[in-house]
Amino acid sequence: MNIYPFQDYSEHDVVNLFTLNTPTGAKGTPVVIATTGGYNSTQAILQTNTLPYNPSSNRYYSPRWSVQATVRAAVTGEKPFGVQLYDVKETTQFGTPAIYDPVWCAENQCSVSGWPVPILRKGMLLVGPFGTGDNQPNSVRWAAVKATGDWGVMETPSGGAVPTGAFGRFLGGKDSNGYALVDINCWI
Repeated sequence: MNIYPFQDYSEHDVVNLFTLNTPTGAKGTPVVIATTGGYNSTQAILQTNTLPYNPSSNRYYSPRWSVQATVRAAVTGEKPFGVQLYDVKETTQFGTPAIYDPVWCAENQCSVSGWPVPILRKGMLLVGPFGTGDNQPNSVRWAAVKATGDWGVMETPSGGAVPTGAFGRFLGGKDSNGYALVDINCWI
């Protein structure tokens, strides 16, 4: 699911303590906590993935540090911890390693694997495009995770309760481009 530039949220509702557990990932993906790393244990919060000295080549390298707490893409039936706001990429559009170009990463709203990725817990996003079919977003439907790990649409159950696994409510139908405004609240 793509996030359109229209966004309304507080930076206090964005968590920057976790990294994605795969080398690549798309923004707008609902995620759940996979491991807590060193936040609840005696392990280090940051850890290096490379040795500073390689004896076989007699060369020194800059260590690549990474956050140990990870998130993974949510699957159907799971309540997401939040929505990933940045893409996770290893290379730039020119094929060079993105880790050596932090300005490019900032301009393109992407993170490198091992770096913290911003996760939105509460706010409004314009997401899409939603295709054609029976489950279309409207103001009485909820956002949930589909079996493919992408965004899905749930009906409001009788009685008006929040459905199990829902993490946001649509604020209307989709526009002419297939995008819909959703009020995300992973605290509910």
